[in-house]
Amino acid sequence: MALALEGGSLSTAHYRQLSRSFFGRALVKTSKAIRDPVESIKDETLMAVLLLSFYERVLATAETKDISGVHDTGAVALVKHRGKENGKSEISARLLLAVQTQVTASPFEKTSADLNSLRPDAFENAASRLTSLSARLSDLTAYAYPILKNMKQFPSQEQLMSILDYAGDVEAQLSTWPDTVPNDWHWRPSHTFDSLPSQESKLFVYNRRVDMYHDIWVASIWNSYRGTMLMIQYLTLQSLGMLNPPPLSAFAYRIVTAINKVQELIDDICGSVPFNLGTKTFGGPSDRSEVRYPDDGIHKPSSDYRKSAAGLGGWFIIEPLKIAARAISLRDGQQDWILKQIERIQRIYTIKKPIDDPTSAMPSPHCPGGRG
Repeated sequence: MALALEGGSLSTAHYRQLSRSFFGRALVKTSKAIRDPVESIKDETLMAVLLLSFYERVLATAETKDISGVHDTGAVALVKHRGKENGKSEISARLLLAVQTQVTASPFEKTSADLNSLRPDAFENAASRLTSLSARLSDLTAYAYPILKNMKQFPSQEQLMSILDYAGDVEAQLSTWPDTVPNDWHWRPSHTFDSLPSQESKLFVYNRRVDMYHDIWVASIWNSYRGTMLMIQYLTLQSLGMLNPPPLSAFAYRIVTAINKVQELIDDICGSVPFNLGTKTFGGPSDRSEVRYPDDGIHKPSSDYRKSAAGLGGWFIIEPLKIAARAISLRDGQQDWILKQIERIQRIYTIKKPIDDPTSAMPSPHCPGGRG
């Protein structure tokens, strides 16, 4: 993993190639352990499968390839095979949470909700609660996408109303999550970049908003929540737009509420970009002293935070930004700013640029009266 992540600049690209040989060796040893009755239930084996899955995601993102999902599916099967071993220690429970977190966002695995029963309540925290709640998005999309994307048959009113009811139920449950997070998980404003020249500030900051978080991991969890909520709003708006006749006053409030929620969530994502990326524009995952990161005006950013932001900040924020880029009804210039941040991340980590515009990855969510 270290070689794959460090190979994120032109001068170190050979590290990524070298990582493939180590990946091959690890794959052989892990496969052997999975087939062994004793080794297959050990924490070390499940950790190895998770690392292989993470490696696959990093390479797929860097090279704009589809994720096969084979290691996600394998991790779920291994967790179910382990049974009661998942709750024997805090490490085991955390590994189970890691598996559930990964597969919740996977388009290939729709059984993440089934893992809730295997996790001991004693190890529940804010992150695990979000994972459990977000698992329902997988069920929602598995139900809604085949209906909304069926080009041969336009959805019936009953199907659209069913999606809207389902989406509303999932959103209501997810909306309770922010009220359960620890106090130090809430973000706070920073004025670190106020001194930058106006033109330079616009490269790194949207609408003069810079938010600080407890650490880079908490920021990523918040953005995971925002990405999940955005997907629900998109499905809601698309379904409302496909109702025939077009939505009347009974649905007007829900349309306006969803559009306003989209804007709020995307503003929050944009506000976290400086915390994840600072003023970095090139140079791979290593920290560089000239890069500025947000501070509270009293203490300088810690070395640990700078290193984690430099190494992982872009990987954590790129998917939320891609989800945000799919929205249409944003303020003038905001979508362009988001796309420039995605390009900045691709440049920093030498991620190959996809041929297609990231906004084309999903049908337009705000499409009254048609498929968009």
